Amino acid sequence: MRKRIPIQGLAGLLLATLALVAAGCGSGASEADADSDTDTDTDTDTDTDDDTDTQPPAVIGQLYVDTDGSDHSSYDRGFTAGTDTPLAGTEVILLGEAGDEARTADANGRYAFGALADGTYLVAPQIAASRLAATRNLPRRLPEAIAEGTVTIVTFGDSLPVVGVTDRFPARLAAMLSPLAEVTSNNVAAGGTTSDDWLPGTSLFENALVPALADADVVVVSLGGNDILFHIEDGMNSGQVWAAIDGMEEFALEVMDRVMTIARRVHEINPTADLVYCLYMNYATSTRWGEWVGPLQSYAVDKLDDTLELIRTSIPRDQDLVLVDIYAATEGEDLDPYLLDELHFTDSGHRRYAQEIFKALGGVLVDPGPLGLEQAVGLLP
Repeated sequence: MRKRIPIQGLAGLLLATLALVAAGCGSGASEADADSDTDTDTDTDTDTDDDTDTQPPAVIGQLYVDTDGSDHSSYDRGFTAGTDTPLAGTEVILLGEAGDEARTADANGRYAFGALADGTYLVAPQIAASRLAATRNLPRRLPEAIAEGTVTIVTFGDSLPVVGVTDRFPARLAAMLSPLAEVTSNNVAAGGTTSDDWLPGTSLFENALVPALADADVVVVSLGGNDILFHIEDGMNSGQVWAAIDGMEEFALEVMDRVMTIARRVHEINPTADLVYCLYMNYATSTRWGEWVGPLQSYAVDKLDDTLELIRTSIPRDQDLVLVDIYAATEGEDLDPYLLDELHFTDSGHRRYAQEIFKALGGVLVDPGPLGLEQAVGLLP
């Protein structure tokens, strides 16, 4: 049984924890910096030690209503002062290996947890189940399952979860969460499959996925990669590769329509499971794709950028899911170390994929290579 430790009166902790991260204990701007357009005028009185250089990293965040409708993922978001509404007074629980702590968001919707021991944590804002996150990073069932002591993760879809090194991202995700609870990973993905193969009524959906859903706390969807890959291959084989690349956006909307059909049916079967969708990286920027599509690479990069951004914004706002925005997370990075070929992952690729899912679920890792130190959630109006 976890011991919950409520701690009150910490609305002024944010500035100190920001300074703590800047002092070298955090993970850098991408992990720990607050949004540049938020107000940072806070009381600096804290209950942490004065020697911040020796303090462990701090978890910080902000809760607000995305009034202007600009948020689409945990990466594609930002609090707009004067327009968005802070969720003052909202409780945030940090589940940890040694027990749980609680904070109350201040008048600006901000909260902070400082002086944390090395280990694994999960941020769980206490927000009504009727409210959906515009940032799509608000799992409901996972914190409950961790509190109960057991978590079951089901992964289904194409070949990404089943091709590559021995420790693929579903197993790595389970290992990352295992310090918090007993975690079971049930990977029923099938290599070479597309979204068509997993529609309700198909053999894979009914015979592979449905039996696994009853006990699922988290359901990870890996679909769309093979669809796009086969779409381009068909264009090459027919001598219409330019047309295939040009038509990626329209094709992707058809794929996402199938993915949403699958998602709705999954939630009908298991209404409480957290549904997680992984938005792919822009593979076209890689050397592998350059070798594959040749002189069309630059055009493919631009079209796949447009396609992935369209997918991110086209997911229905009322569809309750966690969006793992790997596209935004890896934007501008060299993808070659992550890829075995045009689609599948190396050891580094599977590790990065697991880390991004972990963070989107609210996961925090405090150690010399921390993850998830900044956890902002914007809600739909």
